[in-house]
Amino acid sequence: MAPLFAHLGRDPVPAGLMKRRAPNVFRWTERMNLANNFDGEFFDIAQDWLPDDRIPETLEPVLRLLFQDWGAQLLAEASFVNAWLESNGDLPAGTMVSAEGEHKVHPTLGLIEYPWRGITMQRASQPHGLWRFEKIAAEAGALQGDARQRFDALAARLGGTQVMHIALQRPMIRKGYALVLA
Repeated sequence: MAPLFAHLGRDPVPAGLMKRRAPNVFRWTERMNLANNFDGEFFDIAQDWLPDDRIPETLEPVLRLLFQDWGAQLLAEASFVNAWLESNGDLPAGTMVSAEGEHKVHPTLGLIEYPWRGITMQRASQPHGLWRFEKIAAEAGALQGDARQRFDALAARLGGTQVMHIALQRPMIRKGYALVLA
């Protein structure tokens, strides 16, 4: 959603291209940014959650792809950040999460490698993405009872169990527009 709206949907040139070449995608980005999500094109579709918070079968391949493509990256990132934390175990709270200790909005700690679609990817680490993911994982981890069982079954069915159990040795927070150790 973010790249479609923020980077393409608001800039006049890419927005014009999206409107001409992928009008339904452009409309979707508009709908996702409406507070009440009403759309005159879909007036006959109920605006309710599916019963029992069910995930539509048509969404499962998308979620499977996310676990597959981003899961390996997140696992490599978590392993790298945990190794960095272990080798710098005495860092006080408020320490910048950055290879050089510099104030950066999107810091890096070094290069990571991970498998992706049959090749080995190598790129700068992005602990910021991991920090974001931790928020989602915390919500999932707080589920209880039947909701937890259904979520765990969904994650297992989609190949996301290992990803959903990512844990950092120390939490990170945003402070002063930078990622720091809590």
